[in-house]
Amino acid sequence: GSTIDVAILAMAGDTLGESTIESPGGTRVIDLSTGVSAIDPDEHPFIRLGAWLQDASLTATPQLLNWSVGFESVAELTILASGLQTEPDTLAEGDFFLPSVTVINAAGASVDSVFVTYDVTDANNVTVRAAVDTLLDVPANASIESATQIETFGLVGRNQVTVVVRQSDAREPIPYNNTAIGYFYVVGDNEPPVF
Repeated sequence: GSTIDVAILAMAGDTLGESTIESPGGTRVIDLSTGVSAIDPDEHPFIRLGAWLQDASLTATPQLLNWSVGFESVAELTILASGLQTEPDTLAEGDFFLPSVTVINAAGASVDSVFVTYDVTDANNVTVRAAVDTLLDVPANASIESATQIETFGLVGRNQVTVVVRQSDAREPIPYNNTAIGYFYVVGDNEPPVF
């Protein structure tokens, strides 16, 4: 029978993925976005396709009706960080710091789930994950709010909050706008208790 060997090639000629299609009437989808055959778009922004058609019986010419390369749009998330500033900018130890951000999906694809992480780096340069907010079903070309509360016990001094937004299963083409940084200052309670 006839076979068609299809290869996905890097511009330098390295083989990135391949598949064999048996004819007659064979079809095959090669998914290059996940698993072992996943192609890193930063490493390979351009690809080439190659096909080798053969007939073991030498009685017919294999036929290739069509082939195509599909592309699925990835959501492009960004953060507006105006809610990372405290009013006032100094908190008493024991008060809650209430950071919030606006997550914007600026591309034409919706997202099933978005993770917003809030990490706090204290005055001793120790970083802890303070909260994770999961946003579900973020539509295309829309914005959604994320907010949390962070306890300030043990955070006396200048603190940094780093907020990162990411998708669960996709890598965005522009990742630098997925991080926002804010600062807050905590004053210790030096007053003795009154009974």
